[in-house]
Amino acid sequence: MEREYRLTDDIYLDSETIDSLFDQRITRFPAAERLNALRFGLAVTYDEMYGWRGWTQSLVYLLWTHLSMSNTRVVGWNILEYDLPIIGNCAHQPDTPVQALDLAVQIEAAAHRHYRLDSVARANLGRGKIQDTQIVIGWLRAGDPDSMTKATEHCRNNVQLVRDLMDLIQHGQPLLLPGRRQSDEEETEWTKTREATLRAFFSPQGDWLRCEDLRGKLIVERAYRASA
Repeated sequence: MEREYRLTDDIYLDSETIDSLFDQRITRFPAAERLNALRFGLAVTYDEMYGWRGWTQSLVYLLWTHLSMSNTRVVGWNILEYDLPIIGNCAHQPDTPVQALDLAVQIEAAAHRHYRLDSVARANLGRGKIQDTQIVIGWLRAGDPDSMTKATEHCRNNVQLVRDLMDLIQHGQPLLLPGRRQSDEEETEWTKTREATLRAFFSPQGDWLRCEDLRGKLIVERAYRASA
């Protein structure tokens, strides 16, 4: 049975760490512990009540309180695997429950393909991310006002991309999921793949419903889709 949707206040989130999983300090940890070793650097949120807000390291506890408020849903890209665990751990509240919608998880469940935000955004919005994560980490490590401004703009752009994708979904439009390259992980050269472009359909709340090819052939449909 499909879960009943409760009216919630959505908080859109994007964050960055000041460490990379490839840093020597991080690779010394066992693989299962590396995520918890990452240090929170910066986050940007957007919600209807407070608008745009930036959160630095000294505000991580207040950020977690904001994200874990009752009747609130956190919306973002790859937030269940990355942003929320890191923020919760750095706020020393890793077990506090947070209601969340991870658009990357919904898309992967529908298409059985893993996508970067940049790829899906460019296919549906005609624009993508500002910078590579490693460059943003460098800005956060520098810590000067100009670098922090650029890092904030990067996070804000990512939040806006997710907001705009969700706006398409809430207006009943499917998301195009282009075929990915098979030879490496670079997803921008879509002409060099035999994967078909797919369309994923969602409920207004962002839960995936079905996935089909461009001819309308059904690929997969959610088993517990409401019949009424």
